[in-house]
Amino acid sequence: MSASPVRLGDPNIPLPVLLARVAEELGALGGLAEDLQAAVGELARSAMADAAAVEDVQQMDALAQRLQALSAFTGRISGAAPASWRVDAGPAIAAVPLSALAARLAGVEPAGDDEPSGDLDFFGDGL
Repeated sequence: MSASPVRLGDPNIPLPVLLARVAEELGALGGLAEDLQAAVGELARSAMADAAAVEDVQQMDALAQRLQALSAFTGRISGAAPASWRVDAGPAIAAVPLSALAARLAGVEPAGDDEPSGDLDFFGDGL
């Protein structure tokens, strides 16, 4: 996680633009969840006798579907909102702890690659 602040030009962003950015992020997360679902599915196949593993795969599928649905919903709302509606997104963007995500929401090119995903943690032992 990165706490470096994102410099905004005019924080008063047209609402349709901001909603379109959120929709894009939700869509990207939905795609990531679908990719992870395949990996989790492969891992769970070896433990299919375990009902919890099956439920985990079903939960991952539900996550992917909900993210994609929210992306589509937000994208359609952005198309319906009048372009004259503006929102001061500065405080909301400042509250986003991931600098690359905050930059994309602000419409600014992120300074570098997306944030690292962090340590892999199995049973409380960071790897």
